[in-house]
Amino acid sequence: MYCISRLLILQYNLLAIKQEYRKSFLVMDMINKLPPTIIESILCLSPIQEAARTSILSKEWRYHWTKIPKIVFHEDVFQVSSYGDELSTLEETFDNIESQRKGMTKRCKFFYAIYQVLLKHEGPIDEFTLFMLPDKTCVEIDHIISYLSRNRDVKKLKLDVAGYRLPSSFFMFDHLTDLYLGYCDLYHQPTFKGFYYLASLFVDNVTTTRSTLLHFLSSYPLLKSLTLYTDDIQDIGNSSITNLFECLPLVENLCIWLMAMKCFAQNGVPRVLPSALVHLKYLYINDMDLQYGLPFILL
Repeated sequence: MYCISRLLILQYNLLAIKQEYRKSFLVMDMINKLPPTIIESILCLSPIQEAARTSILSKEWRYHWTKIPKIVFHEDVFQVSSYGDELSTLEETFDNIESQRKGMTKRCKFFYAIYQVLLKHEGPIDEFTLFMLPDKTCVEIDHIISYLSRNRDVKKLKLDVAGYRLPSSFFMFDHLTDLYLGYCDLYHQPTFKGFYYLASLFVDNVTTTRSTLLHFLSSYPLLKSLTLYTDDIQDIGNSSITNLFECLPLVENLCIWLMAMKCFAQNGVPRVLPSALVHLKYLYINDMDLQYGLPFILL
């Protein structure tokens, strides 16, 4: 009697497993029938390491991740990944080269992962994000930026690379519409002709000079949104607050740190602007105080 009951329980468990398998198969079959654009949009919501792991699901999914238009690399998240120290998040995707990775530092593994993703990627990269704390001169980042500027029509670029000096290849992105620069060094490029399509710019604690920043801003004829959160603007040139606003004829949304405005107002604040900011819809002054901020508000 005991044996019969055990057999019945086993048969019931096998039937339940079979039904669950059928459900999983039906779900997977439904997902496989989704349009490629929908699948790419779903994968864009996941970190690139997780998106790459979907390559082991089936033959149909092996290369889906290589077509996603949005790529984000965050060094801190990458280093504390729960998949360990051997880039196991990409192991299933790339060739068996574990022996070549032995002895590599975490920084080297991080760059290696970026190189592999870029080399295996197919189609356009609309958005690329890199967050890390590099050395002041980092050849690896130079190579990444150079590759993207030459081979990909990147439209949205986010670089948060503390202390890193932007290379000349950075100024070769011809299709940018959105740009975020964080904690990097920006210096004058005489041959820079501008990002013609740029509509949104976020400058966060970037080290630069007044003349460089003005040349940078004046090169965007379609700029509509500017966020300027930096006070590390070196005193080179005789630029004024008037020159700053002359670079923003079409701006609609302006968020600016009061200290950044003060860097351009060493000769005082004019009573009126040379041209009215007729398109301005939203103004936010960070770290506002009446003593120094009121003249700017009146302006």
